[in-house]
Amino acid sequence: MVTGTFVHVDDGRGGEIVATGDSWSASNWGTSAPPVEKVLAEARAGRSPYRVVSGPAWD
Repeated sequence: MVTGTFVHVDDGRGGEIVATGDSWSASNWGTSAPPVEKVLAEARAGRSPYRVVSGPAWD
């Protein structure tokens, strides 16, 4: 079950961010990469330069 919106961002080089609702986790998201909050905001607004999969909450 996902209780909030789902967003998955993939930078194409092994870095990824997964957000559900108000929480997120990142793996291989280097210090030289843009801040996670900015990347998620752009992904949610449909302006991400990265590969994004998103969707509504579900049971």
